[in-house]
Amino acid sequence: MSDSTWPDNMKLKRVSQSGNSRDAEETQFDEAKSKEYVHAAKDGDLKKFKRLHIDPATDRNYLVNKRSAFMWAVLNGKDDVIRFLLRQKNAQ
Repeated sequence: MSDSTWPDNMKLKRVSQSGNSRDAEETQFDEAKSKEYVHAAKDGDLKKFKRLHIDPATDRNYLVNKRSAFMWAVLNGKDDVIRFLLRQKNAQ
């Protein structure tokens, strides 16, 4: 399977916590940064992953081959990335 073929900087709708896209504002995501985010998780590059995690242009829900950054980290045993994401979730 290949990565998605969407053009860079495509305007995507962010879905709110309720799951209703009407409740959320439109956000400009950078597809290249979003892909890089997932690949950093997959590779266990925690420094790059953290930098992209806080970047508002990164779509943290971006999927590569139908898998999220968290799923790739788990599949590849990247414990540092997994712990970071779990801490972020617990802090909310």
